[in-house]
Amino acid sequence: ITVDRNGRYLVTDVYKTRDLVYVYSETGQYQFSFGSEGRISTPMGICVYSSGNILVFVADTFNRRVQVFNMEGVYLRKFPTVVSVEGSETMNPYDMSIDGKGHLWVIGQTVSLELILMQAVNRTITKVTFGGRGSKAGRFSGLNNAAVSPSNEIFVADTLNRTVQVFNMEGAYLRKFPTVVLGGEGRISMPVGIYVDSSGNILVADEYDSSVEM
Repeated sequence: ITVDRNGRYLVTDVYKTRDLVYVYSETGQYQFSFGSEGRISTPMGICVYSSGNILVFVADTFNRRVQVFNMEGVYLRKFPTVVSVEGSETMNPYDMSIDGKGHLWVIGQTVSLELILMQAVNRTITKVTFGGRGSKAGRFSGLNNAAVSPSNEIFVADTLNRTVQVFNMEGAYLRKFPTVVLGGEGRISMPVGIYVDSSGNILVADEYDSSVEM
């Protein structure tokens, strides 16, 4: 899930076979969908770059690439998610986020559930790896999406541990959201997507009750 500068919500759906990105108004009204033109395979994450030309980045997970669209849903280009300067190592991208400096971070996972964040600026690749499998603080269980806040903190949606964990940009654990109560009002039962807007508001897609909470 992400939000553009006009307040519209963009949500990806990994269970559809054609239009995979859905656009809703600020009040939650469906507007249109797109994604079939780029032949995306399982779009796990999405983000919007709103400086100058508005660009929509979609994580094409199983094709190991990121696809780029404009806000009308027109396909523009794609690029592989490489995590080495030589381009010999790639990863399955699960999510993306724009940091406070306007840099695009691509987020993926290793087999052992370590989280990988990579950024490419001027052909220099920055790679941060942290976490791992488990239920303790700083560990993950299940597929995780993540977002980088304007203050450069990393928010991770830890689905099966039913929590949201927060790290700094070096991968050090900072804190987590309060313990989740299934069905509890204002609590996140099964977080599967996360977004932090320019004001620091946190939006979380909750698979348990098919909702988005702020």
